[in-house]
Amino acid sequence: MRCGKSGDTLGKLALVSAVVCVAIASQCARSPAPATRKPADTASTHLAEAASTQPAPEAASTKKAGMKKGTQPTTAQEQKEESTQPTTVQAPSDNGQALFAKGEHVALDSPLLKVEKLSLAITGNNSRSSKPRIQLTVRNTSTKTLSSASYDARLFIDSQPGPVVDEHDSHGGTLFLSFGAQGLKPGEATTNTVTPDTFFSSAWVVPDVLNARRWQLVIRNTSVADGMNHSLDVEAPPFTSLPSTTPLYTASASSAPALKAADTVDFTAALRDGVSAGAGNQALALRNVKVAIGRGNFGRTQPVITLDVTNIGERTLSNASIQAQLYIDGQTTPVIKTGEEEETSEVASSENLFTSFGERGLAPGQTLKVTLRPDTFFSNAWKSPDVLNAKSHLVLLRVSSTQDGMGKPYGGIAQELP
Repeated sequence: MRCGKSGDTLGKLALVSAVVCVAIASQCARSPAPATRKPADTASTHLAEAASTQPAPEAASTKKAGMKKGTQPTTAQEQKEESTQPTTVQAPSDNGQALFAKGEHVALDSPLLKVEKLSLAITGNNSRSSKPRIQLTVRNTSTKTLSSASYDARLFIDSQPGPVVDEHDSHGGTLFLSFGAQGLKPGEATTNTVTPDTFFSSAWVVPDVLNARRWQLVIRNTSVADGMNHSLDVEAPPFTSLPSTTPLYTASASSAPALKAADTVDFTAALRDGVSAGAGNQALALRNVKVAIGRGNFGRTQPVITLDVTNIGERTLSNASIQAQLYIDGQTTPVIKTGEEEETSEVASSENLFTSFGERGLAPGQTLKVTLRPDTFFSNAWKSPDVLNAKSHLVLLRVSSTQDGMGKPYGGIAQELP
């Protein structure tokens, strides 16, 4: 009985094992065998896995450009358009360089305005002062209506190598253009005539500029206002993009002829003989000096001095400052000295006498008769009773300074007064 039970148990176990084996075999039959990888397949898989760990090209570009999350990356077309925007510093066109080399006028334009025509002429006659007149035709090359613009200017003349006017006005330029109540619309052109402000910049009207035979003007756009009078960004080529010397100047580089020595005057002999006299410098000679009581400024009675002046230098002269000493009734001590800082109990002081040779100046070799009326507004000595009642008057003069046709010191000083 015990043996029979063991045999039954073993039979059951054998049956269960057989069923399990059949199930395993059936499952293995449904699943395909895994494919063996070749070395090349293995390498390709590694590359693909490595690529999958790198950021996408667009994402990398976005990160490099510092774009925030959610910002669209710049397209190739947008990048191309950005690259065509004007740079901060512009360069003059080849045409501008060629015009300057030929001694013609040049405009350094901004992208907003283009100067199509530019001219300069000196206007004036005997009834009014001579001034440069600048005419320019400008075209609006922007996409906005413009209300105004301004330009800085450089002016060259044939007698000087460098610019005689070099304006850099911090308030927006030397030359101002207004485009009227309606403004200048995109694509439109207009012609304006402007005259430089000679009140604050007298360099435009010194004798050498007015007497020049040729002028060369360079203007640079410095500001532009839109239709709402808002300032727009203006970037025009700098003046330094063009040469600093003009081709109009053809004089040799050698130094100018040396000035002749000034004449020496014997002031002691003049006092002894009771005659007036004047000592010039190396640029200006004084002759035929006389003094008499006459009518001064505003009709006041005072001493009036007359003399002949001659330009003995090589340049045009624009003005002169003259020191004077007045003597009365044969005395050897002056009663008035000009240019003295302090007065004494015996000698009065006043400002030096000044004479201008007109807007065109005194040309080399030219002689001019000059009348000097001392300023009695700030110095009462010239109209004091002793001066006006004196029986005789004598004046000694000396040139203390002269300026050339550009308003620069020239000619030195004369000998000292006694």
